[in-house]
Amino acid sequence: MVSPTLENKLIERIERVTCSEHKYRRIFEQSPDAIILADKDFKVIEINRAGIELTGISKDEILLKNMDIGSFCADPYDWEKLLLKVKSDEYMGP
Repeated sequence: MVSPTLENKLIERIERVTCSEHKYRRIFEQSPDAIILADKDFKVIEINRAGIELTGISKDEILLKNMDIGSFCADPYDWEKLLLKVKSDEYMGP
């Protein structure tokens, strides 16, 4: 049996996490900037409305085709250069 104090703390933390999740989901969905989330292999796992508008490709198509971030580069060479920097842990700032 779980103590009432522990149970209350758990409920409070779940509520905070849920609130935080809703907040960041709203920011993601309503951002005027394209936001693309990718897994460790750079495969797109989520894209917001601005990203869909920018690419002109539906979210379903992006996910069904298992597209990676490089799919959005006009020049494949640019993607290769960027990928090399990421893999070498090189700083990619301005």
